[in-house]
Amino acid sequence: MKPATITAIGINANALRTTQRVFVTTQNFNPERHRIILRVNGRYYDNLLNYFILDIALGQNKNPFPFQFPVTAEYITIHAQLYDYKSDEIIATKKQEFLKQSFTFKKVGDLDKTNPAHFNFFWNSKRLVSKVEGPFDKDGKLRSEIKPGERYYFTATPNQDLHNVELLSVKWSYRYDGGEITRFKNHSETVRNGCNVMECTFHKDPKKIKVYAYFFDPSEKVMVKFTNSGITEEEEEQVPAKQQPAESSPEVSALDNTESSGEALVWSKKVSSEFCEKVKKISKNLGLPQQNNEGANWLMTVMALESAYTFSPKAGTFGKNPDETNKYKYVGLIQFGKAAAEEVGTTRTHLMSLTAEQQLDYVEKHFKLKRFRGLLKSKTALYLSVNYPVATKHAGEKDYVVYDSSKDAYDDNPMFKRESHEFWIDKKTGNKKYYKGRKGKSYVWEFDEALNEVEELGKQYMSNASAPKSKPVADHKKTSAPSATPSAPKNNTKASAKDIVTYHVYHNGIIEKHIPKQIKLGNEKKYKYVYHDYKNVIHEICVAEWHTTKEKGVGKVHMTKPTHAKIVSDENVNEGNTSRRVKYQNGDIAEYGTHPKKGKIWLLYKAGQNNVELLKMPDSLNYNKDEVSIAYEFTETKRRYTGVNSFAGFIGYLAKSGRKLKTTGSCFSEGSSFPSQEHCNGRSVDTLYLKKVEDDQKVIDSAIFFHFTEVLKGVDAYCKKLKRAGNGGTLHNSHLHSGNFDGSIVKTITEK
Repeated sequence: MKPATITAIGINANALRTTQRVFVTTQNFNPERHRIILRVNGRYYDNLLNYFILDIALGQNKNPFPFQFPVTAEYITIHAQLYDYKSDEIIATKKQEFLKQSFTFKKVGDLDKTNPAHFNFFWNSKRLVSKVEGPFDKDGKLRSEIKPGERYYFTATPNQDLHNVELLSVKWSYRYDGGEITRFKNHSETVRNGCNVMECTFHKDPKKIKVYAYFFDPSEKVMVKFTNSGITEEEEEQVPAKQQPAESSPEVSALDNTESSGEALVWSKKVSSEFCEKVKKISKNLGLPQQNNEGANWLMTVMALESAYTFSPKAGTFGKNPDETNKYKYVGLIQFGKAAAEEVGTTRTHLMSLTAEQQLDYVEKHFKLKRFRGLLKSKTALYLSVNYPVATKHAGEKDYVVYDSSKDAYDDNPMFKRESHEFWIDKKTGNKKYYKGRKGKSYVWEFDEALNEVEELGKQYMSNASAPKSKPVADHKKTSAPSATPSAPKNNTKASAKDIVTYHVYHNGIIEKHIPKQIKLGNEKKYKYVYHDYKNVIHEICVAEWHTTKEKGVGKVHMTKPTHAKIVSDENVNEGNTSRRVKYQNGDIAEYGTHPKKGKIWLLYKAGQNNVELLKMPDSLNYNKDEVSIAYEFTETKRRYTGVNSFAGFIGYLAKSGRKLKTTGSCFSEGSSFPSQEHCNGRSVDTLYLKKVEDDQKVIDSAIFFHFTEVLKGVDAYCKKLKRAGNGGTLHNSHLHSGNFDGSIVKTITEK
């Protein structure tokens, strides 16, 4: 079955009605798990009739004589988002433009994919579940016990009023007898009185049950627990400790770790010194690089990723319900499946009974298999021999496709989805969200990047380094994946700035904003930008001025000058495609000029409530020193302002690409951006193609690496040669669009 998606957005208009009917058609829509959200004129609607229909007044008609003098033409854009509330995942976000003339609405162009960020204000980033109650029986009575096979209800109350679909995005999980937290699957949810009501059946008879409700992560503070049979929880606490079964705990063993001899290994705080010494020995036996424990660190990186950073011999899906006949369950340090265990002469049941140190013997046997001889020459080769063995021999081919969307492994391993069309950034949480069911490919270069990030993160867990506060989680093989964003070098917490606020841009993608205790007079409206190369040499790039202005919404197309508010200025300008600018008393800005596709139009940028900081970009940069090149120049554009965070990302990707670029700019001084609708507030920057595939590909990859989440190319013959950029249509045949910089990754450090 094809994945669910939106296939059309339409309007049924009637001159005799005050509202028009908006309808959405879909493919493979499942009312048991899917909902549609509409965004029309900046407002959100999730109360669609029969899931697909909305009656709404479209546009503002101030004409007192509409029948004699119909209103002039106006463009209206309707955004629709298809959401899977069972998996808390956005499936598709699309838009359709309409031209309103008199009483008709004519479609303009095709149904287009669009950025999920259009719905950011719908998804409340601070939503939390404040209370969980239950279990209730069918009569609404609270029960202290449950019976397997019967239906029970639980309620989750949020901390604030939310849209119905937001309420449906509550996740429900359970825990039996202190086991793993597991998501409910065959349950149903409804919204009632501002709460999420979940109905489920329990099929087991454990002594203790905990039920969790949450939006982002389960919490022991927000759940209900009840005793089902046997001794109560209070009675169990009175049992002497020696009578209670001991549980394997990676966290406890990490605390007991003593530093191993020689240079510490990455992730060594997670394991014992005996484990580290054994890994070093295995590295030597396999003929891996020995200098600075490089090969041993490869092994630690692979095991960290495979075991979801626990290094537990019981990690994986096999231990939940051991069944040697099920070949699709995995266990241990490198997630042995049925066939892999048999290849090294054992079973998953036996592997699970071993300590981590003992299981290393079988890890070594796996890497010594005849089919891997002479192939384990890199960290990626080592990992592929575990994750997808048939691809091991291709580990040195950056553009080799390890697997594509025709294989289950593609969606099972989302951390290797690194092209801009495979994920989006959740602006509320700052986390990556991955599309499922879409066509795509996982290349060797994506494995390289992911493994390098895991190893970099592991440096903070070295036995001679302080560990981060947050525990990482992995998104692969039915576990969760590490964030694509690397952690700060050496867990930096001290501000490094004197007299001026300074952005530190690191070669590995980290960006920090350092605020000194005192700012020198004259520097209050200036930011300094420095770059740290791979040798940790600091390069001072520039100092630039910034100012605040009201944030602007995405430009809305009008065929005539908007007159919705009092005009305070109306001036002719000569700024590239822009020939006229109107400012309104409420802060809105309308700009008129020539659009490459739509011809002569107006774009109205409505002012929001919040202020944004915009930076006056230097007219050019031409920094070249110690193998670092950060260089750009403008075309004739006047859009020479950008977001202060976006500029840090731009510096990073200029340095990583090493190419001098020519840019058509970002936005104007007050956040508008004609002829672009999407460049408002300086969140995007465009650059001309270098017309050499190798160079332009490097630019694309560098933009993605430095957190531009919407990188778009054209569709002509040249652009088709470029990879890992989204389809920007003919509009982007002339330039590359690097948009929607993810500002959530910028870490602010204030001097104390």
